Amino acid sequence: AVILLLTTNQEAFLPTILSRCVQLKLKPLRDFTVKKYLTDTLHVEEADADIYAAFARGNLGKAISLASSEDFKLLHGEMLHLLKHIKEMDISELLDYIRKMKEATEKPWGINVPLLYPEIDRLMDIIIQEGVKIVFTSAGSPKKWTPLLKSHGITVVHVISSALFAKKCEEAGVDAVVAEGFEAGGHNGREETTTLTLIPNVVESCSLPVIAAGGISSGKSVVAAMTLGAEGVQIGTRFAVATESSAHPAFKQRVFDTEEGGTMLALKKLAPTRLIKNEFFNQVKALEDAGAETAQLTELLGKGRAKKGIFEGDMTEGELEIGQIASMLHKEETVSEIMEDIIADFNKTMSKLSDLKL
Repeated sequence: AVILLLTTNQEAFLPTILSRCVQLKLKPLRDFTVKKYLTDTLHVEEADADIYAAFARGNLGKAISLASSEDFKLLHGEMLHLLKHIKEMDISELLDYIRKMKEATEKPWGINVPLLYPEIDRLMDIIIQEGVKIVFTSAGSPKKWTPLLKSHGITVVHVISSALFAKKCEEAGVDAVVAEGFEAGGHNGREETTTLTLIPNVVESCSLPVIAAGGISSGKSVVAAMTLGAEGVQIGTRFAVATESSAHPAFKQRVFDTEEGGTMLALKKLAPTRLIKNEFFNQVKALEDAGAETAQLTELLGKGRAKKGIFEGDMTEGELEIGQIASMLHKEETVSEIMEDIIADFNKTMSKLSDLKL
């Protein structure tokens, strides 16, 4: 099993398309502005921009009329990512991380790239120029960038939450997919499919190698994922609270204190996101229970909520994104200790199962 994970420091949030629409009064101006922002700034293909713009204006009827039923599901998922947490990377900081990784190891490593990042062209240039060998893409369609990356010998892996997305990724030419289940922290698929169900569905739907994610933190869970057909796993939560993690100590401790049921999906009208239940979560839940519209949720979310909680240590007003597996983590460990524990647990579990028969 190969465990691959390297995330860049994605901190501040861009203004969402939805909030821009709300601020503009004239409908014709809104139509023009949203489409222009999508095509010129986020480099969304013009044909898709009409559908995205219709979503941003809340005109689902028009969006449906512009897309086939299959494509509509895919675009709907992408738009939900677009409406929340289009993360802003500091290019110079990313470049610094890349060079540090080159100095630190000759082992394989990769970069996670949200495809709707506004400076995506510049980001891809840096990745190619610096000779990055593995790129995990997410939050957008892999069609545009996969051919370019692969032409430079880069392995491309895309994060998906459904078998439908897996098929689209195969058509786009990616090398593998990360199938991320409902248990995962942060952004989740709208389908709310658990890892136990998602992995075999994705394995059956495409011929790509499948990397399992969501609720995986131990050797036992790696065995389970591979039994379901995965060829590797992606682990987020356990490494997010490792000694080497840049997360704030208060955030790490809050994760260790989280009990079963202490996280829940929220912000479903923007993009489903698994959060620790804190004061900010309670505010979101109150709005959602009252039937709040996307504009109200967007206003509450504001900018930098995740940074405020995860990196600055505001446990009250911060957005505390973490997976369900948090309830099984109780102490800080180094990456080395985590890896040694996972490998030992994997081997022990495999030995126990070797003689098991029904």
